[in-house]
Amino acid sequence: FVKGDGSMWAMGRNNEGQLGDGSTTQRTAPVQVFGSGVAKVIAGYQHTVVQAQDGGLWVMGANGSGQLGDGTTTQRNVPFQLSGVSGVTAIAAAGYSYTTPTPPHTTIPAGHTLYVKADGSLWGMGLNGSGQLGLGDAGDRHVPVGVLPSWNGNGNWNHVAVVFDREGNGTHGLV
Repeated sequence: FVKGDGSMWAMGRNNEGQLGDGSTTQRTAPVQVFGSGVAKVIAGYQHTVVQAQDGGLWVMGANGSGQLGDGTTTQRNVPFQLSGVSGVTAIAAAGYSYTTPTPPHTTIPAGHTLYVKADGSLWGMGLNGSGQLGLGDAGDRHVPVGVLPSWNGNGNWNHVAVVFDREGNGTHGLV
C-alpha cells in the first residue's frame, strides 16, 4: 500500500521477492519498501509494479515470462527501475502459474504487465501466449513494447486493466 507521504509498504507472501524487501521471507507485518516517491502500486501474480510520482516504473518479483520488462527472466527481490520508461499514468498486472509438461515438471510463475504513458500510448511486456498483450501474435516479450499509439493523438487512453477468466488466469487486457 502507498501512504499519503508517497512511501510504499508491503506484507504477505513473498516467495518470488514480490514484496521488494530484498528477501523471499513471508511478512506478517508491513515492511517499508520505498520511503517516498510512489504514486501507485499494483500486485500481479507474484510480481509487483510501482508507478513513481515522476512517471517512472519500478518492478520486482517473479519474471518467468519477462513480466518485469528488464530483458531477462530473472527474479528480482528488490525494486528495479526500468530505464527509458517515463510518463507512466496507469498500470495493470496479472498472471498465473503453470507446470511444464515434461519432467521435472517445474512450476513457472507467468504474468504480464500493461501501462499507459502520458502521450496516451499503451505498452506491454511479459506473457503473451493467449495474445493478451494485443500484439497480433503469441510470443512473450521481455522488454516493454508499444501496443497502441495514443488514441487520436489526444492521450485519451487513461485506464488500463486486466480481466481474469473463471480460473483466475489474467489472460485478457483492457484499455
